[in-house]
Amino acid sequence: MKLIVSDLDGTLLLKKEKELHRLSISAIEKILNSNMAFCVASGRNYSELKRILKNFESRAYLIANDGALAVHKDKTIFDFPIDRAKLKLFEEEKNFVAHGKYHSFVRSDSERFIRGIKEQYSGHIVRIDTIDEINEPIYKITLYDKKTDFPGLDRVYCDNYMCEYVEKGTNKGMAVSELMKVLKIRESDAVAIGDGQNDAEMFELIGKSYIMAGATPRIKKMGKYVVNNFNDAVDKIFEG
Repeated sequence: MKLIVSDLDGTLLLKKEKELHRLSISAIEKILNSNMAFCVASGRNYSELKRILKNFESRAYLIANDGALAVHKDKTIFDFPIDRAKLKLFEEEKNFVAHGKYHSFVRSDSERFIRGIKEQYSGHIVRIDTIDEINEPIYKITLYDKKTDFPGLDRVYCDNYMCEYVEKGTNKGMAVSELMKVLKIRESDAVAIGDGQNDAEMFELIGKSYIMAGATPRIKKMGKYVVNNFNDAVDKIFEG
């Protein structure tokens, strides 16, 4: 095995956890000390991944924003930003956050909403009035209090509170495929660990997948093994 790719929320971080558990830290060390490449693929933005993986961010590969940005040692390996013309689709929207590599741009007339965003996201929060104020690549947009589709964008997550959008065709599976090309690693030499719908393309790409026990039945069917947590998955990988 040459590459282990793991989801973050629901996998490396279990429910209500905000920091890596010591057992997860030990499991990651075990992977890296075995000269395997380790990648965390998440829907979160890069600044959040950098904070949570602070002990490993110089050694691990970080795929942020559901596959839109891949970083190693703080350098962008490849990225798939939202086409700038498509940002105009959000010009009339009231409450949204546009995620760049280090900055998150928030638009809202509500001071309470702004405070909530600053508490939620890591990195620099920049308040804007218009889309034209954004002067860097945007990898994901989170739209609040409205459920809709936009042409040329994929909706990667949606609930009663918010929806998230990336450039069409962007997902974790596509990003992991690009990473394997960079590392010259075949699908048969990789393992995926995860639990969510946004991991589906990653599981389709990598046949040997470990799925968390709390995943939906549909997602469980996509994996080869069902495990209780990330540490169990790593133990089984090393057992062969």
